[in-house]
Amino acid sequence: MNFRDKATVGIGLALLAFASIGVSSYNNAVKEDSDREWVAHTHQVLEGIASVVIDITDAEAAQRGYILTSEESFLQPFILDGSHAAADLRNLRELTSDNPIQQHNLDRLDLMVADKFAEMQHRIDIRKQQGLNASAEAVKQGPGNLLLGPIRELAASMNQEENRLLKRRLIVAAAASRKTKGVTVLGNVLALFFLGIAGFVIQKEMGERKRGQDEIKRLNQDLEGQVEELVNANRELDAFTHSLAHDLRAPLRHMHGFAELLREAWYDKFDEDGRHFLGKILISSKEMGMLVDDLLNFSRLARVEVQASPVDPRELVDRARQELEPEIGSRIVTWEIAPLPSVRADPALLYQALFNILANAVKYTRKCAAARIEVGCLNGDGDSGDSVTLFVRDNGAGFDMQYVEKLFRVFQRLHRAEDFEGTGVGLANVRRIVERHGGRVWADGSLGHGATFYLSLPAASIPTLSISTRRQDAEQARVHSAGR
Repeated sequence: MNFRDKATVGIGLALLAFASIGVSSYNNAVKEDSDREWVAHTHQVLEGIASVVIDITDAEAAQRGYILTSEESFLQPFILDGSHAAADLRNLRELTSDNPIQQHNLDRLDLMVADKFAEMQHRIDIRKQQGLNASAEAVKQGPGNLLLGPIRELAASMNQEENRLLKRRLIVAAAASRKTKGVTVLGNVLALFFLGIAGFVIQKEMGERKRGQDEIKRLNQDLEGQVEELVNANRELDAFTHSLAHDLRAPLRHMHGFAELLREAWYDKFDEDGRHFLGKILISSKEMGMLVDDLLNFSRLARVEVQASPVDPRELVDRARQELEPEIGSRIVTWEIAPLPSVRADPALLYQALFNILANAVKYTRKCAAARIEVGCLNGDGDSGDSVTLFVRDNGAGFDMQYVEKLFRVFQRLHRAEDFEGTGVGLANVRRIVERHGGRVWADGSLGHGATFYLSLPAASIPTLSISTRRQDAEQARVHSAGR
């Protein structure tokens, strides 16, 4: 393998290592968030179980107070405690709907609690009708403690089951965190290794050019600094994707620029293989740059403050059509745009979402002899007056519905890059924008018969919601990536 081959392989592997770090870290961050949610869920169940026991204990205290004093003021807490216990049991049943063991325990607990409250109500009725002595005798002969003991035992058993689940979930969360750190460290080591090889080969190839040597050295130092920043960014996984994308932009521009310089100054001196590999470097660095920009825009969307106001979607659609005219060129595209009601949204963010979907429609109808793109609003589909559902329909390549869940995920594409270009981030941006407005997005279609995308957004009559973000100076970044 000659020097040029080694340089190409080294740079390519370094890019692959950086991309793998980003994808793996993002997936592990999502998994860790899910694990943390499960841990919080377990704590909610434990609190609910404790709350039921407390409700019963408080109700019994109120019942005793009434029996001893016949004061009506004790009855209201007793009734409230009964309502609280019933609500807590319903909440527990919802929280543990995925756990057959706890559902069975709740069946038993419902009966026990009902019997306990019925027994306490019976004592209260005796006190009202027959007086203190009769109610005291009922307390002595009644099954009060016999009912409360099994309730506490069953609650303890349910706590034990939840603690078992909590322990297991904490183990899973810790393992996911260790995996994330291991992947990051290993990826950075590999990236540094491959970049070191590439730097050595390029320096040897261009040894007679002092300025080129200095630039390559600076490039390697920049990359090493960025790798160190990425390792530090791993301490806070929520910001990892943003840091990774932001720190890679400059070196990618340098890498692409140096490859361009190689092509301009040395292209005639390269053999056929060298030209081929140089072309691969240029294409790969450009694609990586687009992917980094898309990742950065995707990360920014989580920090942009939503400035909602009444917006006319028709104006945004018309603006997007004008911007897409150069891409359409001489193609025949029929636009069918129905009247669109106003929605409450951030104009810049909604434009990004509509542009991405319309750009998808233009791209995936490229092979149609007569492309048709329809924009409209659903009527009579069960939507409440609080929301508006817009749709964009095309007669293009479509997709297989069995993969519909992948459409709005980052890096998920349902068509080959050779057929339709894209990075797989555009529809993820659409989903994030719509969900940040309190709406939802979905799609349907069939392979070879087009696709329809739906955006459910708040109607213009809904008051503006206060949406706080971590950055008050959030940047309204324009996102034109449209990978499906």
